Amino acid sequence: MTGTVTNNVAAAGTPAFGGGVTGDTFDRWRILANGTIEAGSGSTARDTNWRRSAANEWTTDDSVIVTLMLRHLGTTLGFYGAAATTKPVVTGSRGGNAALASLLTALANLGLVTDNTTA
Repeated sequence: MTGTVTNNVAAAGTPAFGGGVTGDTFDRWRILANGTIEAGSGSTARDTNWRRSAANEWTTDDSVIVTLMLRHLGTTLGFYGAAATTKPVVTGSRGGNAALASLLTALANLGLVTDNTTA
């Protein structure tokens, strides 16, 4: 394997690679043989992780904070534990209802619905 580094260990949960800074009590990062990536401050045990939970799927037990932009390029999405679904289409008349019109515009601008309603 040209240009790669391979490290075989005894068990999937065993650290295969890791690193830190001189004086750290713990590795700041580790990659386990099962592909899990763990990270921490170096002064305490690693407290964040990314791991493969199924085919084509990453999972973390921690929070993910995006400070600039998050752009979802897929065709399905679910919020708050709901099953992922395609973008909904809202239909029907919205004449005379400014609140509904405002809501539909806001949701459409966020890309959460396709607004096919009429005024």
